[in-house]
Amino acid sequence: MESPKLFEAILYEELLPTFCSHPNGQYQATAFRRESVCISEVDAFDFVRAWQAGLITPTEKPWLYRCAKSKASEQFFWSGAKQPPPQKITLWLEPVITVAALARLHFDFGWPSDLLGTQAPGFAFDLLCCKPNTDTEVVLGEVKKSTKEVDQLIEYMHKFGRDPSAATPINAKEQNAYNKVAALREATAPILWVVGPKRYSKAFRVKRAGKKIDLTSAPESVLLFANYVGPDPPQRNAVPS
Repeated sequence: MESPKLFEAILYEELLPTFCSHPNGQYQATAFRRESVCISEVDAFDFVRAWQAGLITPTEKPWLYRCAKSKASEQFFWSGAKQPPPQKITLWLEPVITVAALARLHFDFGWPSDLLGTQAPGFAFDLLCCKPNTDTEVVLGEVKKSTKEVDQLIEYMHKFGRDPSAATPINAKEQNAYNKVAALREATAPILWVVGPKRYSKAFRVKRAGKKIDLTSAPESVLLFANYVGPDPPQRNAVPS
């Protein structure tokens, strides 16, 4: 599999130079921390699929990227606290995994590119899939950079979903899960997909009863686009050779 080499080519020849073209002039490619590139082979493969298929494209600010239903833009680098230039730059893992997940939704689960987005309304979730010809979400997705964070988020979301009277927690990770449950109460999407590295992911049917949220474990087949439009397979973006 040549994906790691292709991923690095995209990273060093396209993404990083574009990020460093930011007009504030504080970013330089020589300040990039190469040790921050800890992407698995399969995530590199999926990212390359998404990139070559044009599932995510530059905005008018070319260091920011969006797809069709995105409510906000993505960037792939993190510079941390401000410091005298050149600021140190690291690769931001969650957006890379987010784009890899877009490839899975498109190629593996059949979602047309014009129904995929990042950053759902309210910014509680990282991914969304919409019904054809609408902005109605049927899948909401959340991305974490480790399998431990995936499992922990799910544990906390179960906890707060079952207890609508729970007070806002102080712990940051619990508060993050609490806010996502609150967002699910306001949303109508029937499917939640929590995604981590190396295609580690868990899908759930979202059942709402008043303010209670019940997340029922489901097979990944609930993510198939065909579930929402009928039996005809959708058209997929061609990957350039």
